[in-house]
Amino acid sequence: MNAPRIAVIGTGWWSTEFHIPSLAGYSGADLTALVDLDCERLERTTQRFACSHEFTSVEEFIAADVADGVVIATPSGTHYEVASQCLKAGLHVMLEKPMTIQPEHAWELTRLAQTQGLHLTIGFTFQHTLAAEILHQEIGSGQIGDIISVSGLFTSMVEAYYRGTPEDYKEVFQWGINGPMSGTYSSKESAGGGQAATQLSHAFGMVIHSCARPIRQIFAFMDYQDLPVDLADAVTYEFWNGGIGTMCSTGNMRPREPHQQEFRYYGSKGYALQDLVAGTVFIQRKDGSTLEISGDKAGDPYPAQAPARHLADLISGRTTRNKAPAIEGAWVTDAIAAAYRSASSGMIEQVTKNPS
Repeated sequence: MNAPRIAVIGTGWWSTEFHIPSLAGYSGADLTALVDLDCERLERTTQRFACSHEFTSVEEFIAADVADGVVIATPSGTHYEVASQCLKAGLHVMLEKPMTIQPEHAWELTRLAQTQGLHLTIGFTFQHTLAAEILHQEIGSGQIGDIISVSGLFTSMVEAYYRGTPEDYKEVFQWGINGPMSGTYSSKESAGGGQAATQLSHAFGMVIHSCARPIRQIFAFMDYQDLPVDLADAVTYEFWNGGIGTMCSTGNMRPREPHQQEFRYYGSKGYALQDLVAGTVFIQRKDGSTLEISGDKAGDPYPAQAPARHLADLISGRTTRNKAPAIEGAWVTDAIAAAYRSASSGMIEQVTKNPS
């Protein structure tokens, strides 16, 4: 299957800016269908991108049997329902992050994909960089020894989304077809929360991927300011199998202010410094040698078109390793949910009870 048939469910901002153009311009995939409950948003999208089929319901799309896999880019609160329908119908799935709002739903989707023998990959964009690939390999092979401590910082410009006024960013992002809807990120029901759900899912996704282990327990503070969802988060955590960490994140960067998204991994015999914004990593190995991925070698620091194409490559067999597997998405969902519980209770909260 050189070019598997791929459909996209959800024609919002991220989908029309990245997922759909990525598939439309990729010889390794055949973009066959677009699905959206909003007829106007769907029509604007189909006017821009040539596609064989368009549907206004997931059920109608599934019944038509026009795809081998599907990219799901709907609001987070709908992920579980839509993804479970598609997996049960035998479709391979790329599901945007955060994977789900409720941890039990994330684990159910993970088990469902395994039972059905289907690919389920999560939309963690940073995992598709060369720096992330090298860091994952180096830590996994013991090049910095056992993980002792991880320090993380993740800042971003998303406050207007949490306020329900995404149009404030229109001049910055210049979305050409469909911008975010007012409630997509400002509603707990739709997004699951604010900065932790929307942005710490990226951060914890990278740390969990790099260290290849889930978080055992967590303690969190959250600052909502005058918003309906959290704007800033400070988190401490402990991994299963050793290692502790901290994570600080805020979404109140102003337009055109540079983001800071950095992680420092300290092992028993070395360390690694990762900069997500630049797409770089520096590794001090246990044998005294160093490895650096930077400059032109680093490539695109944020390959937003990669996750959708990765699904097609998994289906076709062009790649066999899932760079953003469902189990990591479920571990992240566990961590984010526990962080919200901790901020509410003022207590340390257990995260993943069984790391397997």
